[in-house]
Amino acid sequence: MEDEGSILAKIMRVVTTLIILTVGVGGLAVMMVMGKPAPPTAKPEAIGAPLVATARVAEQRDHLDISVDGVVVPFREIAVAAEVGGQILQKADVCEAGKYVRKGTLLIKIDPRDYEYEARRLEKELEQAVVKLRELDVEEKNATELISLAQDSLALQKKEVTRLEQLAKQGKNYVTESAIDGERRNELTARNALVTLENQLRTLQARRDGLTAA
Repeated sequence: MEDEGSILAKIMRVVTTLIILTVGVGGLAVMMVMGKPAPPTAKPEAIGAPLVATARVAEQRDHLDISVDGVVVPFREIAVAAEVGGQILQKADVCEAGKYVRKGTLLIKIDPRDYEYEARRLEKELEQAVVKLRELDVEEKNATELISLAQDSLALQKKEVTRLEQLAKQGKNYVTESAIDGERRNELTARNALVTLENQLRTLQARRDGLTAA
């Protein structure tokens, strides 16, 4: 059998443990019922108005310089190109980007010698064309007179052929067939000469139109 003292000691430990648990549970229950106590509060300290320095506003007449970086873009920009080429003799000071110019301002002066030489050359060509037109007048006049003569010659040849054909119809051997054929050839030659002269006149008129246009 175990010792009675050992049994008694065990009983005491169990009883002590139960008492401690009972006290702990009871204290927790009391705290839950009573609630947690409110934390202490403190009044805020009074804060006065901030200290500032005051001054009277004075008028400022001096300019204010502000240094900035950037690119200046004009409100309106116009590109002006020369209609002719050549060496530039003079350039106005206002002929730069960003400058304002007024109507009628001389911007650039171009060397006019090249165009003066060209104008003189064209004047010489014009004079030569005028001379050629005068020559054409003479040639056209001569061609017109030659055409008139050719028309008269052709008319005479027609009359001669008609006269010989009438004689041949009378049947008295006044004219031979070879004579009639010869006059017909002469008439054809006169007709060809007339056509040639008329073609020459049309050619002269075409040359006149070309020279006039030039």
